[in-house]
Amino acid sequence: MSLLQKLLMWFFATTLITITRRGGHYSLDVHTAPEDRQSPFSMLINARLEGASYQYEHGGPERLKESVDRFQHATGIQSIVTDAGRKRPGPPARTIPIC
Repeated sequence: MSLLQKLLMWFFATTLITITRRGGHYSLDVHTAPEDRQSPFSMLINARLEGASYQYEHGGPERLKESVDRFQHATGIQSIVTDAGRKRPGPPARTIPIC
């Protein structure tokens, strides 16, 4: 067998292996996630909103403020919570200067 034949055989064998492995890999990944799957960030926000609602319903504005402050401290995201009439529950919010 000549060197050219060995190189061509090696090239086609590795190409076939690569295509087969990639095809198998892609066939396993396609449509495995449910349609209503959320991103991790939106899941975090939804979980924190549920927690804030629970804190307000069971502890009032003080517990809500504690929950929102913990969330802001942990993530660095400033959140504003309002009631159905778009008014903030509890005492007036403090202003935070942005440098």
